[in-house]
Amino acid sequence: MSVKVLFCDVDGSLVPEESEPWDWPLFAKLAEVIRETGRNGKLRIGLCTGRPQPYVEALMKTLGITLPAVCENGAVLYDLHTNRAEFGPGVTSSKIHALNRLKSMLIDRLPREFPEIIYQVGKEAQLSLYCARPERLDAVMGLIRHFAEQDPELDVTLAKTNYYLNIDLRGVNKGSGLRAVLARLGISREEAAFLGDSSGDLTARDAAALFTCPSNATDAVKAVADYVSPYPVTAGALDIIRYLSGS
Repeated sequence: MSVKVLFCDVDGSLVPEESEPWDWPLFAKLAEVIRETGRNGKLRIGLCTGRPQPYVEALMKTLGITLPAVCENGAVLYDLHTNRAEFGPGVTSSKIHALNRLKSMLIDRLPREFPEIIYQVGKEAQLSLYCARPERLDAVMGLIRHFAEQDPELDVTLAKTNYYLNIDLRGVNKGSGLRAVLARLGISREEAAFLGDSSGDLTARDAAALFTCPSNATDAVKAVADYVSPYPVTAGALDIIRYLSGS
């Protein structure tokens, strides 16, 4: 059975994770290829990312992506056609309240104890911290784990990317979100592929039949990938789209 959809992580997969302007000619080429493959019916592209819904909505409109998106690492699902955002499988009001208690603690203590670590605003059911010196993120992980041990309603997992620490509700991840979107679309696992680069993308490995990554992916991701592009980030995404669509 041929692949019908490719769901993509964003940071480190479609665009660089670094906090800097993108290579516009290369990004414009990506938008052109995504729109063309969608028009000719060869391959439809979707997003499956840790980014919040407003960011994802803007990126979908820019790239011409219309498939429902997975936001906040599976905590939020977004449909551009209806402009409807909803919580993903496993997200409950009690879990959000518990996560908000952790959020309040981090907002209070990070500026005083970890001033180089930046709390990322704008998320509803998942938290992210950014640091230009990612090794410093290890120091705050102990604080988060200790806080969670004191709150029986707070059950989270921690996953690092190159510059971010993502704090997810346990059981809520890219894999759970992707399965929900595929079921909604009536698309089987065998008809789906995924593009990712870091540890947070590994939960999507079993949700899609074909797992791909750019050359900048971590060794752990490359070890389980069915196809590793010889190119990094955006150039890698272009190569993978062409590989899957037969262009």
